[in-house]
Amino acid sequence: MKSNSEAGSPLKTDGINGIILNPWNRTIMLDKQLIRIILGGN
Repeated sequence: MKSNSEAGSPLKTDGINGIILNPWNRTIMLDKQLIRIILGGN
């Protein structure tokens, strides 16, 4: 599992709109707003 600082790094990058996770052959796409909600940020 990534630390919050590593998981939050896409939020600080202008060229990235979100991330795609692929656990157990299921695709989960998270945009920056959803990442903030999950990490508990503003």
